[in-house]
Amino acid sequence: MAVLFGCALLARQPAHPDALDAHRVIGTTDFDAPAPAPAPPAMRRGMPGTVADVREGFTLYASGLHGANEEMWIPVEAVMSVWPETGTVFLAAKGDEMEHFGWNRPPASFRRTDAGHRAPKSF
Repeated sequence: MAVLFGCALLARQPAHPDALDAHRVIGTTDFDAPAPAPAPPAMRRGMPGTVADVREGFTLYASGLHGANEEMWIPVEAVMSVWPETGTVFLAAKGDEMEHFGWNRPPASFRRTDAGHRAPKSF
């Protein structure tokens, strides 16, 4: 009986919320915030181009602007459309995915650092 009574006391609802029950917000944007405004139609002026038309200084548009860096290494597969007249490139990725995909670092073929992992030697 004493064990059951002790377990019943431990299983009671606390009178005040615990630290894990408190509402916490991480980040600066509300989760239910409206989506960012689409790129202005004036950015899609002229004839569409190809990936070969992209030059340094072009403006990259993705859905969201978080994670944008001064220098990015974007793979060809991520380019949706290129507008050379306005210097605009639209990407098929969210803006906050740049660092997640590693586009803020040059590809391994361009790096001058040692590749940290080597395959084990076979016997």
